[in-house]
Amino acid sequence: MQPVPPVYQPEVAAEAIYSVIQRPVNELWVGKSTIQSILGQVFFPRLLDRLMVKKSVGGTVYRSAKVVRPTGRPVHAGARQSSGPRPL
Repeated sequence: MQPVPPVYQPEVAAEAIYSVIQRPVNELWVGKSTIQSILGQVFFPRLLDRLMVKKSVGGTVYRSAKVVRPTGRPVHAGARQSSGPRPL
């Protein structure tokens, strides 16, 4: 599995950490993708959720995900079953 791009050089993080040590702040947004993610979550939370699901790594399961039983009936992933293995 590969990290999500963009991957920054360690110096970028080091410079941000050093600047916070020099002038303390409550928050520091580093990188364009961080700014996009935060603003997207503030102004377009549902759209951002849909985009994240589309681009998620295969095999990721969410609590709200639907799992189909062998009988063909959908059930919430977190719901208890009377018998058999618990769905992932």
